[in-house]
Amino acid sequence: MKWPWTRKRGDFTTDVLAAVFTAATTKVSDAGRHAAVEAAAGMLSRTLSMAKPDGPGWVLDYIRPCFLAQVGRDLIRHGQSLHTIEDDRFSPCASWDWRGTNPDPRTWKARVTDYGPTGSRTRIMSFDSLIWLYWGRHLATPSYGSGPLQFASSTGKLAGSIEAALADEAGGPRGQLITQPEGASGDEALEPLREAISKLKGGVAFVESVRGVDNNIGAVPARDFDPKRLGAETPPAIVEIGRDAYRRALAAMGTPAALFDDADGTSQREAMRRYFFTVVKPIAKQVESVISDRLGVPVTLGFDNYYMD
Repeated sequence: MKWPWTRKRGDFTTDVLAAVFTAATTKVSDAGRHAAVEAAAGMLSRTLSMAKPDGPGWVLDYIRPCFLAQVGRDLIRHGQSLHTIEDDRFSPCASWDWRGTNPDPRTWKARVTDYGPTGSRTRIMSFDSLIWLYWGRHLATPSYGSGPLQFASSTGKLAGSIEAALADEAGGPRGQLITQPEGASGDEALEPLREAISKLKGGVAFVESVRGVDNNIGAVPARDFDPKRLGAETPPAIVEIGRDAYRRALAAMGTPAALFDDADGTSQREAMRRYFFTVVKPIAKQVESVISDRLGVPVTLGFDNYYMD
């Protein structure tokens, strides 16, 4: 069969292999841009925002749901979250860098930057005037927080690569291919076929048959005139790897996959219980400790409305 995208010059097989090699060696620029990360970040963000702070009245004004929600999202996506202590709130910082030579963080200072609608401001602030929370740290770089998919970087790359591949499959040309005898509409009509096929969105394009109009058209196989589907035909193995990578990424972020599956009620409740005691509560304890230390008064976060024995 003579396909319209067959080049007159060069070797088609070589071109295909080159394209496959390029796709296989292309790195995913951001392993955090996939559904598992957003699912885990959204879950932790919403759950922390439900916490009810307990402490002196003036302290409670600082611990707003939006602050807790931002902490949850930052910890999953970036591995750390920094907020300045203002007169009546904790204000999130977009970027910062620490300065100091002593391993004790209390001696550090940070250059922090936050943004408004039309500009930004940069300040040098002491450690005691900041709320710094992190998922984990490498001892060789103690001033940088690392997130779960930075520690499990291969899992993040796998999930991101598979999801990007599936997106490419779904975003490729799709439609119906119908063969026609070579020369039926003039050879000049065949030139734009490559462009036409690349723009298919459920439409129809004509491609050459295995026989031309000067040959015995009756000898052309009947199936040659049946429409041929052009679109994503993702191998089942790739789909299965995608599901497995999704679950692996969720596990790395401490989020049970059962929270997002069609699991029965018992499995859902057990997943929620494990998630609360192994992720939400430990992070809430870290938030309590840091805020209590900075503000000089005891603060606790309650979740009676979230989980009940």
